Amino acid sequence: VAPELPLKAREMLAMVEVERLSKQAEGSDLDSAPPEELWKQIAACFGLPVEFDEPEEQREPWTTWLLSAAIICASLVAFLHLREVVQRFGLIPAQATRLDGLTFVTSFFLHAG
Repeated sequence: VAPELPLKAREMLAMVEVERLSKQAEGSDLDSAPPEELWKQIAACFGLPVEFDEPEEQREPWTTWLLSAAIICASLVAFLHLREVVQRFGLIPAQATRLDGLTFVTSFFLHAG
């Protein structure tokens, strides 16, 4: 068992630790320049988190892009016949099993009243 440090030494160690934690809490990006990309500047203005030194993407997010494109296309087609699409694919609690329960999924994509 190590002998206990004198009070003065413990105080000095505590002060060094407080100083270290204070510098760590300040972070290195508080006084840095804004992000170079315009979309990151806009996101930061709205309070969204923005990464400065993010790792390079290893591959393109094709699945995300394809799903987004499919949703956009389906929405554009649905807007042409909005009332019919909402009545057919919207969730009606009294008819929850309509379309074999598919309306539980399709209703998430309908944002109409």
